[in-house]
Amino acid sequence: MPRTGSSIQTSANTYFGPWSRGLGQIYIVTTIVLSFGAYDFQPPIHTLALGFAFGCLLLAPRRAVLDIRVSLVSIMMLSIITLSILWTFDSVTTPFLIRLEVPRLVFLLLVVAVMPFEDTIGGLRKAMWVVLLITVAALIIFPEARFNGIVAGSNQPYPGWRGFFIHKNALSPYLIFALATLLVWERGRYARPLGFVVIMTLMIGSQSGTGIAGSLFVISFYIWVRLYRRSENRWSGGFVVASSALAVCLAAVGYIAVLAIAQASGKGTSLSGRTFIWSAVLDAISERPLLGYGYGGLFQRPPSDVTREIWRNIGFEANHSHNGTLDLLVQLGVVGTAIFGALFVSTLVGGMTADSPDRRLSDWILIVLSVQVLVSLSEPVFLGPWLVVIMILRGLTLKSMPSWRDRHGRVTTAHVQRDDEAQSVAIDQ
Repeated sequence: MPRTGSSIQTSANTYFGPWSRGLGQIYIVTTIVLSFGAYDFQPPIHTLALGFAFGCLLLAPRRAVLDIRVSLVSIMMLSIITLSILWTFDSVTTPFLIRLEVPRLVFLLLVVAVMPFEDTIGGLRKAMWVVLLITVAALIIFPEARFNGIVAGSNQPYPGWRGFFIHKNALSPYLIFALATLLVWERGRYARPLGFVVIMTLMIGSQSGTGIAGSLFVISFYIWVRLYRRSENRWSGGFVVASSALAVCLAAVGYIAVLAIAQASGKGTSLSGRTFIWSAVLDAISERPLLGYGYGGLFQRPPSDVTREIWRNIGFEANHSHNGTLDLLVQLGVVGTAIFGALFVSTLVGGMTADSPDRRLSDWILIVLSVQVLVSLSEPVFLGPWLVVIMILRGLTLKSMPSWRDRHGRVTTAHVQRDDEAQSVAIDQ
């Protein structure tokens, strides 16, 4: 008897093999480790890691490959990054970053699209534990991992744990993401409190004002979201009081973050020199507003003439623009910033409308994107490793939507016709 389209299973959970799932999770772990710089691997290792993604896709069943959904705006974002090689002000760094990062992101989009939802989340949880283990081991074994360098003009170490990360301000943003992932997805009886203690200990040891403020934001926001989900009467006096208290807490966190940044190096209202950086970067953006200076086109070493001019205007050497939006504008211009804005908004909307029974995916996306905006006020967290994060989030929102086959019956019909033809041939024989 001919089968109907509705009988075809569209959930990858029912036909996905363990080898493909395992390789996909390994690729997610390696992508997080390499992107955030949890350990300084040489470029060939970055290339070899793509083999895990290739194996996952090669071994994935045909049905899973046909179910792949990749966000158009994600492709547009990768395209503008790649095209910036045509107008970059750094003909060495930009091609290097593109060769290193764009293939990783392309394979990541495909792996997240083809992998079952729970395995993608499982890969992120494993990545969290791997990064924490590497960082703790670095702090125990290597004394230099417990400070950020030597203060200029002295032999005194600059305080703040960093592990193998290049800087404490690279470690702390990852810890913020790890904390959000732990609170939402980790359900182990002992793993959850252990992970929380490790993350917060590392965060406090990093002495990053932005990181600590971001962590408090994540914890407060998570508590509020859970109260919101569990409250039967969301306008009850108790819930309103709790919401008001959390709002005050978040405002206090933002205020404390500004004070901590301002006092970090005794530069008062200049916010540790950030206002000088912002002013100089804005001047540079006004010179090339449309397309910017290319992906990684500024603040690299050896510096370009434009970078030297920015440093002269600042009064010291800065490593980046110290602001997420300014970082987008200076690298990719208004065009790239608009594309990223579309990616960000589509991810947020997709998260809010995600078909998730316990709403954890929606909560996670809301928390991660909100804290990303907060951290972006003082750190450039929209490109680089955080672009990896947002593309994973966008991929998961697509997988939470109704099946592509259900919305496009012609693919289902084609499968049914082939199955019916094969069945007819078998009966005739």
